[in-house]
Amino acid sequence: SEVARGTDRGEAIALAVVEELRARRVLLPAATVVERLCLAVRARARAAAYDSLIQGLDDEQTKRLLALLKISEPEGRTGLTQLRDWSEAPSAANLVRLTERLAAVRTIGIEADRARRIHQARYAIIVGEAALLSCFGALLG
Repeated sequence: SEVARGTDRGEAIALAVVEELRARRVLLPAATVVERLCLAVRARARAAAYDSLIQGLDDEQTKRLLALLKISEPEGRTGLTQLRDWSEAPSAANLVRLTERLAAVRTIGIEADRARRIHQARYAIIVGEAALLSCFGALLG
């Protein structure tokens, strides 16, 4: 469903699915069937977004991205966590570290506009999930 490309909200997806079934003049199934259908539509939309984001990456880019997920021994954190962890204090040292992190991200070689491949609301959902996973990982680590 087009609606599922931009939201994870069950009620919005359910309304779109019911509207589509009515437009096709299909007798509405039981609510549990509609619910399972909506979950499948949402899962498919999520998978399509992830596929769109990684489509066209070469082996070296994939290798560099996967390396960010490995836990380094001295800090006990992933490279991705280290990249996301930055101080907001306005100092020359922090500006240098910020510039180093930016350079590290740019060496992966992923174009900056890749996020435009998917619905912006879906991208915001992915960013939010990533932030939650980082927080959860920090609590466990």
